[in-house]
Amino acid sequence: MRIVIDTNVIVSAVFFGGRPSELLDLLLHRRLVAVATDKIIAEYLATIEHLLGRHGGKHLNFTLMPPIAVMEVIPQTENIHICRDHDDDKFI
Repeated sequence: MRIVIDTNVIVSAVFFGGRPSELLDLLLHRRLVAVATDKIIAEYLATIEHLLGRHGGKHLNFTLMPPIAVMEVIPQTENIHICRDHDDDKFI
């Protein structure tokens, strides 16, 4: 199965664990394939960095780099404008 993981799921896995971190475990054990563009990965990293800055000293439940390393990075082929929040268009 190939999926795209929303940033909110990544943030929940990294900061809180639970079911979202189980999804990242499946990714790490290659039971599913997550695809992402460079823009999506940049959003993951920027969001985690921003939240760490706001909540200094927060213990992370998951390290993000191993899941990113096993993601299938695909090129962004076109810019679509379909979502009310255009920042979410990259996930379509």
